[in-house]
Amino acid sequence: MQRSINSVRLIVEFGSSIGLSHEQLLAGSSISQSQLGDANSHINDEQELIVLFNLARLTQDPFATGKALGSCYQLTSYGIWGYALLASPNLHKAIEMGLRYVDLTYAFCHIELLQEADKARIVFTPKCTGEVAQLVVYRDMWALMVIQQDLFADDMAHFTLGFQSPKPTNFSQYGLSKLLDNGKIMFDQSDNYVEFDWQYLDMPLPRGNYATATMCEQQCQALLEQKQSLSGVAFEIRRLMLKYGMHVSMEFVAEKLAMTSRTLHRQLKAQHTNWRTVRDNVRCAMAEELLAAGNIQLEEIAERLGFSDGANFSHAFKRWRGISPLQFKKSQFVEGVK
Repeated sequence: MQRSINSVRLIVEFGSSIGLSHEQLLAGSSISQSQLGDANSHINDEQELIVLFNLARLTQDPFATGKALGSCYQLTSYGIWGYALLASPNLHKAIEMGLRYVDLTYAFCHIELLQEADKARIVFTPKCTGEVAQLVVYRDMWALMVIQQDLFADDMAHFTLGFQSPKPTNFSQYGLSKLLDNGKIMFDQSDNYVEFDWQYLDMPLPRGNYATATMCEQQCQALLEQKQSLSGVAFEIRRLMLKYGMHVSMEFVAEKLAMTSRTLHRQLKAQHTNWRTVRDNVRCAMAEELLAAGNIQLEEIAERLGFSDGANFSHAFKRWRGISPLQFKKSQFVEGVK
């Protein structure tokens, strides 16, 4: 999927501050200096991952590097997505909106909001593997800590950062005493997460403004649609899914396009996407339309989209949009009333 060059610019600026050259960080990414200087330039996910891999290899300290790099991602670094969060009425709405349009950010983690007893837990699962995955987790989680500081006038109290990785041997050297005044950090956990009391979700945000939030979300929707717009073979997949049903297989679509599954896979890769991503984008867009209609049961929507039951559909929708189908349906009703 295409993404803005701005995240790579932040990575390169951070690398320069610790003595790394542009050439070292951009090696193998096919990103030119002219692209780096053009704020309107776009790259694909793989190119940014290569830059992150170079940074991880050159620094050899994913925790310290991820923490320092994540701290560079101020809320305004995300453009209209960041302003939409700032204008949200409370933290719960900000998180829901943020997850709904997370594809507009620079995250390389799947991010999910869960409730654990009286705690809210935001779980981060890296979408990549290998040595760069740890760096990605640390960066994305620390970027969230910067966001919460930007959202509130004061630091949020009593949070816990949990990491699956073991505790770094030089942990005491990272200068986290101020952070630990407001919470704690734990290692060797089952998930990577940020956890805090559930009550904080209803806390009003100091710059919340309904009109501004609505305008920003509309712009986020337009940008997301533009980013996810389909062309070439991806467009043909969408056409065939709408014609024959959301349950069609990759093999079926390949046959209709008079090609093998391997050729279809190769053509999708050339468009920087894959079968699952295209299928999920089409399913998600269709699900939102059906949910907004208001008079269709979840089981019927699940069947139309090719899911075995409503529970599987609900789980998939929450993965796509960060909220459940019922929450999305309710939000559409509230917006309609307003």
